[in-house]
Amino acid sequence: MKNTLLFYCLTTLCLTVTAKAETPDFSFPETVISESTKQLAKAQQSGYSQDMIDAIVKISIAKTHISGDFMPEAIAMVDSTAKASPDRVAKSLLYSLEADMYLALYNNNRRVFATRDELADTVPADVMEWSRVNFIDKIIELSDSSLAAKEVLSTTPVNNYKRILTLPKAGNEAVPTLFDMLAYHALDNVESI
Repeated sequence: MKNTLLFYCLTTLCLTVTAKAETPDFSFPETVISESTKQLAKAQQSGYSQDMIDAIVKISIAKTHISGDFMPEAIAMVDSTAKASPDRVAKSLLYSLEADMYLALYNNNRRVFATRDELADTVPADVMEWSRVNFIDKIIELSDSSLAAKEVLSTTPVNNYKRILTLPKAGNEAVPTLFDMLAYHALDNVESI
């Protein structure tokens, strides 16, 4: 049940990022991982960030479909890709995705994390040992990182990324730039925890 809920949370959050891209059959997660790994390598080589993000989301969903225990590994993959990406927009989108993944992990185990005592001045290396405060701090840190390239994000129309993003029902008038979209999304994440 926990794995199903975690898969649902991750799928819901991540499909916001890849809503317009081709959705693979997650009934065969190993196939999705194999095909998406090839897509990721090709996207990284060509520098096409939207394909890179799409592949990472598919790999993350497929891995957590196999087992929710893969969530920390999926988060680490998103984080390392974000840190290595020279594309400031892709980096921002990946940090936002990483914040979503931490929120999904927290929500899937909310009762455990919310009742856990915080360790003074220490953040456990294993995310499964974190407290609510650790998640709040990490989500805020990632949200700040996702908005760090304000000048680029403020001049990038959200429609340029509509292939991998779900735009609000109000259309791009509500969030005309990626900065607007990421800022509203960051606020929503922080309010959700």
